[in-house]
Order: sequence, then C-alpha cells, then structure tokens
Amino acid sequence: MSSPIQFNFTQARGTTDRVSVIVDGMRTNIEEIKQLKETLLTEFKGAAAGGYTEVTNILQAKLDAYERSLGKLNGEVIRTSVDGGDMDVTDKSVGASFH
Repeated sequence: MSSPIQFNFTQARGTTDRVSVIVDGMRTNIEEIKQLKETLLTEFKGAAAGGYTEVTNILQAKLDAYERSLGKLNGEVIRTSVDGGDMDVTDKSVGASFH
C-alpha cells in the first residue's frame, strides 16, 4: 500500500526564501570579486598586468557562468515551490479530480 502524497507549502515557502537569501549573498560575493578584479587590473603595471589580464578574463567567464547557474537554480526552486508554482498547480489539479 502506498503513502499519500504530501507537500508542506509553508515549509517549502520557508526553504524557498532561504535559498533566495543564500543566492542573493552569493551574487553579492560575485560582485565583490568582480570589483576587486577591476581594482587589481588598474593597480598592476608592466609585465604583471599582461599575465593578470589573462587570468582575470578566465575568472570573469567562470564568474559569469556561475552567476547564470545561480539564477537558474533560484528560478527553478521558485518555479517549483511557490504559490502558483508546479507543486501548487499539481496539488490543485489532483484535488480537483476528487470532486
């Protein structure tokens, strides 16, 4: 015998909010790293500047990819878990079939 499907919307909202706060903090860290990178680019001179530019270009590409990934993660959590999201729609659809 199987168990009934249960989804705690209050708990899901709380978790979704925490994920969003964490993602926002990570985005803040990314911006701080980008600012530090720019500061160092302006301060390095001579041969060191050329090598650092190559490294920062690689870093920038990775930071951009990481930021896109965070956006996708946050978007999927929200799309799935909030009011009007996938779980809510599924719950209402299944509930409506019992009327």
